Amino acid sequence: MEIGSFGIKEQIEIHPLGDAISQNVLTAWCEAHDGIRPKMVDRKEWKRDGTILRDNENGKKDLEIPFDIHLWELLDVVRAIDDDSYKDGIRAEKGSERQQKLAKLGYVFENAAVYIAKRLDGVVSGREIAEEMIEGFYKYGKSLQSGQEYETITPIAEIAKQPLDDGQIEEVDKWLAGKEYEFLKNRAMSGNQALEEARKMMLTKYFRVSQALLETDTVLDSSADAKKSFLERLRARQGKAINSPVQELDSAIFDRGMETMMNGIMAELRFWEIFGGKTVHERVNIPKLKAEVDLAREAVARASESEKRKKLRALGKVEIRAARAIQEEVRRLEGKDIFNPTEIVDAQALNCVGFSMFGGTLFEEAGLKYLSVSAPAHSVIILVTSDNRLIYMEMQTSENREIVERDLYTEGATKSRDATIEEIANMVNDGKFESAKFRFRLHGWKEDGDISQSIAMGNRGYIASIYYSLGTRFFNPAEQEKCLRKAIELDGSNPDYYYILGNVLSNPAEKEKCYRKAIELDNSDSMAYFRLGTTLASQKGRYSEALEVLRYYVKMEENGGHSGSIINIARAEIVRLESSSSNSGAF
Repeated sequence: MEIGSFGIKEQIEIHPLGDAISQNVLTAWCEAHDGIRPKMVDRKEWKRDGTILRDNENGKKDLEIPFDIHLWELLDVVRAIDDDSYKDGIRAEKGSERQQKLAKLGYVFENAAVYIAKRLDGVVSGREIAEEMIEGFYKYGKSLQSGQEYETITPIAEIAKQPLDDGQIEEVDKWLAGKEYEFLKNRAMSGNQALEEARKMMLTKYFRVSQALLETDTVLDSSADAKKSFLERLRARQGKAINSPVQELDSAIFDRGMETMMNGIMAELRFWEIFGGKTVHERVNIPKLKAEVDLAREAVARASESEKRKKLRALGKVEIRAARAIQEEVRRLEGKDIFNPTEIVDAQALNCVGFSMFGGTLFEEAGLKYLSVSAPAHSVIILVTSDNRLIYMEMQTSENREIVERDLYTEGATKSRDATIEEIANMVNDGKFESAKFRFRLHGWKEDGDISQSIAMGNRGYIASIYYSLGTRFFNPAEQEKCLRKAIELDGSNPDYYYILGNVLSNPAEKEKCYRKAIELDNSDSMAYFRLGTTLASQKGRYSEALEVLRYYVKMEENGGHSGSIINIARAEIVRLESSSSNSGAF
């Protein structure tokens, strides 16, 4: 990447399935969820008769994709999968929601380009980066909206002339500012002029820092690390947005798997017998539950301000009743240690993740919002009600309990609460929650009553879990890495993903980063300390750090009454490092 370039063009114009690793991972993803078989074809053969999904000799379907497919062209692939998945299904609206989401993202990119172009005069340092971003965002936004490459060259001056209304400006504020959006909101209280100055200040800082860090690889001052962290956050957020079509492709295949799983399980005679001659869907009567939830929501919408709280509480009770009805039927399914949808249908059984996926799919149909929860070696659901209550639900049993304020703590060495139940519920109900790491104090689960949890919005956690599982099945480290990074992108709160990724990677600096993140998310995992210590010990000049970490690991194991080969390896490494220190006189 050239000095002065931010890499926007490279990010936007990638071929997401142009390499063998990406193709192999997509094939494994499809096999886990349904009978679709990806088939890479030359561009001239693609959509030759308008068809992307074709029947093959096995009675399944080939998903034809050109080797050089662009991100914006994935919209057609997603549309083809959704149209085929839901043509006879019970969630037909799901596909159109996904397509609308991608089209909306196109408008966000276009509006972001206009937003920056209107304020370009205030950018001096990093102006080339700003211009590159404007041109890249504008082209990508237009391409996403149409599904075809936007080839018209539009001058930045013309882009700047496009109008943006207050709602569009606020949307771009949130998207570009990220964590700094609260700063913009506070400045808005001082008037429009102060808010506009804050926007210009934000962009000036953004491009100045970008330019400074792109021009040198050396640390120039004590603030360089903070600047680099700031830049990495911004790039990660934009890269994630740019890569959204790939995520939606994964999601479309996952949802197809859910449809296959539900229809496959419900169609088996064995389960008809268990449920008294009815399918799960019929037994629960999802349309009736959804009608009851919708009716209660309409009552809230019609209520006066004085009545709204009472109506919200009533709606919450209806949602809990619907969730418990679903839970009561799902728990009757047969348990087995599998959770990939294809395997579930073949075996007609599922594990705790499968139970949660199945229950979560029914929750969505009934109009309920939920969080997917990954506890140690287990999976459950948290129902999020409209009156801001969190209900912890075990889908393999009839157990459920409300999480109260005293039960909720953030993960870390100290139990300092930094998010309330109301704040979490509001984020979920507003569609702003992605993933987080929390500790719930649920008495009866463990001796100390605490369980560490990774929670994610809706099915994000389940998609991440399946990618994690696929990653552990591949033998090729590059394919393992691809799957694990996809899992982390969806659920960055799960320490296991970072720990296993650290084991897979070969670069010491990248391994260290993964182990430190795993420890940050769960500082009770002694193996993450062991791996971090041995990684540091493999690098000259890091021996003193390695000694500190390995000694801490041994102390953790000894305090826990543990013994074994790994702790002996750590002790031997400590002796080696101490010997190196005494022989050289320094680390």
